[in-house]
Amino acid sequence: MIETEKCLIERLENGIIRVETKEGVVINQDDLDENFRIYKDEFKIHQALFLIVFGLEGLTNAASMNSFANPERNKIKKAEALVVKSIEHTVEANFFLKKFNFEHPIKVFNNEEDATYWLMLQNN
Repeated sequence: MIETEKCLIERLENGIIRVETKEGVVINQDDLDENFRIYKDEFKIHQALFLIVFGLEGLTNAASMNSFANPERNKIKKAEALVVKSIEHTVEANFFLKKFNFEHPIKVFNNEEDATYWLMLQNN
């Protein structure tokens, strides 16, 4: 596991890259760039399944949302599951998915078990 100022990043036994945002942080573009560097340099990822678990009180800003949707950044994502813990995050995530066009499957969940199951189905 690699810990950054705002995230915990690990490769699970099933090969999924799990990224958990810490509670109460605001994720910005620099944070996303740091995570991307870790995926490429530390984990040597060319393409993988991603499980993104948002903290209950965490936030993103508009610049980080645009960066998160960048096609170059998304080339390493075979599929992506977003786990949200509040109704506010659910609304924000669904708006985000409607605003941007992703080339990989991406879906919002309320728990990690369902998200992981869905990701494993995308691995075929």
